[in-house]
Amino acid sequence: MTFDDEDRRIAAGLLVHPRAGWPLLSETLGIPLSTVARRGKQLIDDGHVRVIGNIDVMAAHTGFPVLLRVECEQASTDAVATELAARVSMRGVTTTAGSFQVHADVIVSSLDELSTLIVGDLPRTPGIRNLSTHIVLRRFTTAHSWDSGILTRSQVDRLRQARPDAGTADGEARRMDDTDVALIRALEDDGRATWRELAAHAGVEQRTAQRRILDLMTRGMLRMRTFVRPADIGLPLTATLWIGIDPAKLESVGLQLAQHPAVTLLVATTGSFNLCGSVAVADNRALYDFMTVMLGRIPGMRQIDVAVEMTTLKRMDIMHPYNERSMP
Repeated sequence: MTFDDEDRRIAAGLLVHPRAGWPLLSETLGIPLSTVARRGKQLIDDGHVRVIGNIDVMAAHTGFPVLLRVECEQASTDAVATELAARVSMRGVTTTAGSFQVHADVIVSSLDELSTLIVGDLPRTPGIRNLSTHIVLRRFTTAHSWDSGILTRSQVDRLRQARPDAGTADGEARRMDDTDVALIRALEDDGRATWRELAAHAGVEQRTAQRRILDLMTRGMLRMRTFVRPADIGLPLTATLWIGIDPAKLESVGLQLAQHPAVTLLVATTGSFNLCGSVAVADNRALYDFMTVMLGRIPGMRQIDVAVEMTTLKRMDIMHPYNERSMP
């Protein structure tokens, strides 16, 4: 399927507000309601757009993300990536062209679990020559709030203001019970399920389901995310950026870069590179311009390593992966 302009705008709207109703999207985008509803449903039914809800492990204090740069024997890159992608704890695995061959991110519940993984487990994987570990300390922007640059600023602002989970993960975490878990599982299967459908899944009244979910969202514990292949909306080149910057400038630079529409992810990490991000752009020239115009003018930059993403074997949020090789 080739996305036309209306498809791209609808997908971009769902990236900004995954659970936006068709009337809100219609009014915001200036596309007739019947068209938005028909095309939006088709994009979702065909698997080109996917909406899920999942627990934010940092906000819920149930774990923390770790980024891995994996250097492999060239002939073993595919095998290493496949082995990593088979692990439940791995949220994402991508092969890259650059100074390392595989980029992965994993969720761990404790430093002990991390130690077991990177000291006793992964080093024994055939084909791995070296790996570096980077614990995520702070998130400047993530996929749940990506503004692809397709919509106008006023359109993005209107959709973001309508999101219950639009804020940062600074709310007070609360303990989740079986009802919360059932509701979250339902959203993991279908992030656009109606309140009635969610209530039926959890065996509670509709107002109870809505109250519970909105409470988790406003606390920052439950996040809604839309998955769209960047190539489908005109951004076929994706790359991972590893940046070393003076610590005194880390916060200001992170906030600045997070506003750029090319940036799909930006986090502060431990390690020799203290800022890691992902970008999606139209072509090599656009990536060059981002590196020279955007990054090249940032004060305090010590080093930068760019790796172009090749094949995504797994991209997920805690529970649900997709494999780009098998997507329509």
